[in-house]
Amino acid sequence: MKELPFDKTSDDELLALDGRRRILLGILQSFDRSGRKEKEKTTEVVPRNFPALQLVGDTEVLKHKMTFETVDKFINMFELILYQNKLDLESAWEPAFISAIVHSNERAAWFKEELMGRNCAWSVARQKI
Repeated sequence: MKELPFDKTSDDELLALDGRRRILLGILQSFDRSGRKEKEKTTEVVPRNFPALQLVGDTEVLKHKMTFETVDKFINMFELILYQNKLDLESAWEPAFISAIVHSNERAAWFKEELMGRNCAWSVARQKI
């Protein structure tokens, strides 16, 4: 095994290396065994007044929920209700979005294929939606 040249390394250099080691160790520990970044579990509850993603002309609709003209109008309401309930958009968007699509088999299948469990930031998910 090769010996490290401790006598030639300054204390500042050793501290810098130790700091880098700690940062890398923290990053490695934030990933699960499959290589995905672990998300903190949220105990936030999806509000009851959450909108369903249903557009004008859809066949699978909930009659007691609002129907939107465009996906953008749904997203604006989605973000507004999360804000109203003081829910963090980054940690609450996925469970909230599931509540918005459970009435539609087609949308639920799309969500499972495209977004579910991918640990996407809201900005990425928003563009896909």
